[in-house]
Amino acid sequence: MEALENDFKELKEKLKQQPNNKDFLEKEKLLLGLQKAMQEKENLLLKKEPTEVTILPGFYENIRDCKPKPIPWKNSMMLSDDLQDLEAELNAFPSEDPGVSVATLQENKWLCVDSKHLFIRSCYPKLWAKMDSLYQNYLQQAKDRRKFSVLLLGNPGIGKTVSMNYFLMQALKKNYPVLFETRRERFFFHDGIAEMESIEGSTLRKLRNDPRVLLLHDHQQNQPPPFCKAFTIAAMLPDSSNYSEYRKDTCSQLWMPLPSHHDLIAMNSVEPKLETQELLDRLDLFGPIPRYVFSDEPDVMRQLLESRISSFDYEKCRRLGMLTSGELPKSHDGLSWTVLHVSSESEELQHPTKISWASDHVMVQVLEKHTRTKMLDLESSIAALLGDKTSLHQPDGEFQHWSCQRIASGCKIPTFVPFYNTDGIKTQSLRPCPQPSIQLEPHNMVPSRTLPAVKDMVRRKGKLIYATIVNEPLCDAAVITNNSLVLFQMIIGENHTVKERTFKSYCNKAKEHGLACVRFVFVVPHKNQFLVSEDQVTFFQRPSLALMYLWKLQS
Repeated sequence: MEALENDFKELKEKLKQQPNNKDFLEKEKLLLGLQKAMQEKENLLLKKEPTEVTILPGFYENIRDCKPKPIPWKNSMMLSDDLQDLEAELNAFPSEDPGVSVATLQENKWLCVDSKHLFIRSCYPKLWAKMDSLYQNYLQQAKDRRKFSVLLLGNPGIGKTVSMNYFLMQALKKNYPVLFETRRERFFFHDGIAEMESIEGSTLRKLRNDPRVLLLHDHQQNQPPPFCKAFTIAAMLPDSSNYSEYRKDTCSQLWMPLPSHHDLIAMNSVEPKLETQELLDRLDLFGPIPRYVFSDEPDVMRQLLESRISSFDYEKCRRLGMLTSGELPKSHDGLSWTVLHVSSESEELQHPTKISWASDHVMVQVLEKHTRTKMLDLESSIAALLGDKTSLHQPDGEFQHWSCQRIASGCKIPTFVPFYNTDGIKTQSLRPCPQPSIQLEPHNMVPSRTLPAVKDMVRRKGKLIYATIVNEPLCDAAVITNNSLVLFQMIIGENHTVKERTFKSYCNKAKEHGLACVRFVFVVPHKNQFLVSEDQVTFFQRPSLALMYLWKLQS
């Protein structure tokens, strides 16, 4: 056995040393050798003396008969009575009911979960329906069935392993024989009975080769899923190095969507772990990842996050295709799904559709490493992402950060006013503004969680203040210059709405503090690819304190 382990290490080292331009056949030969060694190791384990199998009275029925209950939702769940001043926090999140349910065991705790509560996100039934259909088709095949598996992929810490309990509950309701493997124990549910052995045991392990069995497997990091005849569902990180060989067999992939902020707020209302302010602070820091947000060791999680941020290589992430595949490349030093989050928002859930920053805090910390000497690198990355139709990541945050840096650096930026021709077909045109450019004195931009009140901005005249929270109600940044309040909205899309009521409020406050006017500026990559609606043009042309500019940033 020791010799076999040494062979493993030697083969892994050869794979690490294999340059990217080496012949593919040599790589395949090494991988097949590794697979053969793994199979030999599994055969040795099967020959071990069987370990003790324990019967768990009532556990089968407790899970099978558990009935999920919807968690009632109301917006007031977000804020306690002493935190009503956090209205900006409430506005930052959508208000829809997240549709979270809870299934509570009476006498046991759920597998892999240190709780009697199982929180069921709205995507779990959809995932199970797809898995159940695949399993049913698998059972209807001929006796010489090929191996079949489902890889459940998604961000670390979002509940992939937890969801296996929901799949278990649904499978038991249909009387399926289920083998459930955690990292420490193995459970077999069949004929109203629940059995358990150590993960090192071999008695229940043999059931992996029964094609009638539904195997729910909690993946061991840096190891491939089990190769066996049982219909296998394996929860895994999107790291292709762990399952590239596995996908050569009959294999289906499903992607678990990211939780929402409301998902975690609903969970916290049933099993309170955090005070409202602490919950919101952790959501702002980690994003909606239950493992991090609800951790009993928040300082450890913060240190982990900061280390990931410190080592994150933004250019490498884009260059090696992580933003188009949704998977970690083989060479992933300096890359992490703690900093970026991958999700699927499609109906099929078969492919990743979106990659986003873990949180505004994480984005700002990573982008702050791009000092003025590296701004050209960031600009190149933004341009490449905007031109890549296959990219799963939209560089909204990057464009906002780069734009603010450019504005604060003292560059002279041309500005344009949109208008509509009145003769014939109405089309948008642009003309230079009466003040054809705006130029600030060079300074370091001032980050702020949300934009401050106008009275506070007056005290910081000439300083560009930008909001680090993405969902500001009106704009991303603001500055008071030349006795005017200038509001900047950075946008990479083709159009954008304006909250007229909020804008008028800014106008009233500006007037109270003696400012001459308020200007609203769309900051866009290309002035001819952005459309200001005719209603917006009309609104900003009304007799008021407003002038509207379309601002094109140039390198």
